[in-house]
Amino acid sequence: MRGDRAGLELFLLVDNCSSCEPGSKFEELSRFISSQPPTTSVGVAYILNGRLQLAEKPTTNHERAINALSTPSGNKPASPFIALAELIRSWPQGTSRRAVLMISNGINPAATQNYQDPSAEAALEEAQRAGVTIYVIYHPSADYLESDSSKLYSGQVELAHVADETGGEAYFIGFGPLPSLAPFLSDMADHLANRYLVEFLANPAEEAGALQQVTVKSKITDLDVMVPNKVWVPGHRSSSATGNEEERP
Repeated sequence: MRGDRAGLELFLLVDNCSSCEPGSKFEELSRFISSQPPTTSVGVAYILNGRLQLAEKPTTNHERAINALSTPSGNKPASPFIALAELIRSWPQGTSRRAVLMISNGINPAATQNYQDPSAEAALEEAQRAGVTIYVIYHPSADYLESDSSKLYSGQVELAHVADETGGEAYFIGFGPLPSLAPFLSDMADHLANRYLVEFLANPAEEAGALQQVTVKSKITDLDVMVPNKVWVPGHRSSSATGNEEERP
């Protein structure tokens, strides 16, 4: 995905969770935005009380995106995945590939069962249907030391689930905040710079179209292939489907 196919729209989606204070890490985010190539448009959005709050639409003016960053002021915890699904649904699809970097603890206080969050599944389906790759950075609220560890673990599991099944990556070390975002942002930038478009023929299962599971393997040894678990196949008699995958030596 280079040359005339290098176009990328990247949204930073930051959870404005209660007492969630990335602090100096926003400087690392600023440097990450500045380092993006001119073919990358960067947008900024926040999760406020579980709802989407758009701060800046994707723009190639990276300084504007940086100016849209602000430290979360705190709000009542709510599922971050509802806002993620809303962002994807409201995101106009063009010719550029699309990706989201979500910073959140992944916890849905309304979930009745650990590790089975319907809002995460709904966001995952929206992302797979739209061909959006999700990257996530786990960042807890300030009271994480007093929180139920099973809830913290559940949030991480849901974040990793959504990222992995869309061909992205989840970053976290334990239940505490990452000491620095820089190495993980660098890893993500490497992912974004090494993506390939795979086209294949698919037989639609039903008239309305459906998500169909795909498996991509490489004949090259020692190669880690990151690919969405499912792709949307339109409901036509004959059609083609595409999926973004990443090859990593």
